[in-house]
Amino acid sequence: MKIEFTWDQAREAAKTLPVNERFSSIIFFLVFAIGFWYILALKKQDSHFFTSAFNDFDTAALYSFWLVWIITAGLEGIFGLRWWSRLFDSFGAILVAALACLWLFIKFPFDFRFFPELLPANWQWVLSWISNTAGRIILFLSFVFHLVAAVYSPFAYGLIRLKSG
Repeated sequence: MKIEFTWDQAREAAKTLPVNERFSSIIFFLVFAIGFWYILALKKQDSHFFTSAFNDFDTAALYSFWLVWIITAGLEGIFGLRWWSRLFDSFGAILVAALACLWLFIKFPFDFRFFPELLPANWQWVLSWISNTAGRIILFLSFVFHLVAAVYSPFAYGLIRLKSG
């Protein structure tokens, strides 16, 4: 069995970006941008959400996860550059997100009791349901999703073709 890299299918798929896909990418971009902004605000406010074990490497892992999705959704949704988004995803970005989730799951330098503390009191219920256990489950499921996507996406995007012989 031989692995062959091909760009033709991926380039062809990238030529037309349906409006619904572009719209959903814009929504993803907004969700991840707001999430990233919220995490930055928690960090800047010296929130108790980040435990004393949270260090610079953890910061890089956490920010890289959010930035991967902001870049991917931005390329596709805002700029309509599906081709570049696919390349970014397939050649490392999804794997970076997977490893970031795994690292943060293993170390878990968070205290989710303080996650909603930046929201106004009458809106804290929106995030208060997330316990440390739920946070760990979310990180683990995110790791599994990204790991599967890291293997699947180059094939799905037509960048790799398996040939017999």
